[in-house]
Amino acid sequence: MAAKVDSLLAKFSGRSANFDSWLSQFGRLARLRKWKPENQASYLMLHLDGPALEYAESLGETTTADYATLTAAMRARFGAGIKQQRALDELFHFTRGGTESLLDYEVRLRGLLLAGYPNTDKDEREKMGVSFFVTGMKPPRLAEKLGDIFPRPETIADAGRAAAQLAAGDNLRQSQATTYPPPPVHMVNNRETGEGAGARSSADAMAARVDGLEARMRSMEACLARVEAAVSNKPRVEAAVSNKGKCFFCHEEGHFVAKCPHKRQQNLN
Repeated sequence: MAAKVDSLLAKFSGRSANFDSWLSQFGRLARLRKWKPENQASYLMLHLDGPALEYAESLGETTTADYATLTAAMRARFGAGIKQQRALDELFHFTRGGTESLLDYEVRLRGLLLAGYPNTDKDEREKMGVSFFVTGMKPPRLAEKLGDIFPRPETIADAGRAAAQLAAGDNLRQSQATTYPPPPVHMVNNRETGEGAGARSSADAMAARVDGLEARMRSMEACLARVEAAVSNKPRVEAAVSNKGKCFFCHEEGHFVAKCPHKRQQNLN
């Protein structure tokens, strides 16, 4: 008796249902109807529709005639079903979240690649993942810098390390710009107005105040040096006066006429 479609099982099109779950229903139906193993491939082909039927017919008569070979090919193509399609859709719109860390971004990408391309070689998935990693990177300046790296990263892990280094460099430059502002720019054009002119005027005023303070400090240091020199020279001046002083009254050295003991004694007499 020729094989025919069974009304108890909906046809599999590959658009929505998971092939593995549908195949388990097909197996229960085959046991219920007591289909012979050599006829199951034909019954399976009768219950395919749409993209699934087109794909099965493209495999050739050798594959479609053997149930095990046919189911293996269909599982490889439609095994993931909705999950695979959703993963592919998300991959083609893949971007990094605003607060998502690079590690979480990398892990999420690997999960989507595995779900979207389950039968692809791991090394090939890694190479594909680099493109998704770079194009989905946020902020955009990191994506641009990652795209300019040569040689291009071969794995997602390499891309993650490169992105971490670039992000660390950007953060360091931003912190330095905040902590150490650029030197003031002196105005050349006196007619300049607006925010730029105001900023430069403030910078010039600050620079002038710093220069004034430095000048005052230099003046104070010079004055202090003169005082110290005068204090250190005072004993020598007094010694010179005491040693070289000559009285005009008694003509003796060592004192002046105002303190002459001979003149004082004469006045007393």
